[in-house]
Amino acid sequence: LYIHQLDNDTIHLFIHVDDGLLFSNSPSALAKFRLKLEDQFTVKYDENPVHFLGYGIKRNLVEGTIAIDQRAHLAVVLATVGLTDCTPTTTPLRPNTDLSPASDDEFALARSKPYRPILGALTWVTSGSRPDLTNTI
Repeated sequence: LYIHQLDNDTIHLFIHVDDGLLFSNSPSALAKFRLKLEDQFTVKYDENPVHFLGYGIKRNLVEGTIAIDQRAHLAVVLATVGLTDCTPTTTPLRPNTDLSPASDDEFALARSKPYRPILGALTWVTSGSRPDLTNTI
């Protein structure tokens, strides 16, 4: 993240490999910076991006807010592991449930699931847009 501050104008340039986001509190400062950037680099520019690095971006111009989510990423993860028909729940297990060791069949079924990729994908989501899920994975 690069930040340029001049008087009351602030420009933020976030770069990850060959993708970037450019935003500012000043449209005129942003336009000038963009021209300088385009003089030095080949730039593909989107005035209102809706996706960036797996994140969905939603702008509310009336309220002046920006929200991010990772719904598209989660949909891909769920499709990859065959869980597109899953339903949300407030807790992963009912309170006071007695747990017992898995049977051989249950153990074999659990071993056949891509646990590590699922856990990695969910950990990515918790570090990005859903820190509230951290304790559930």
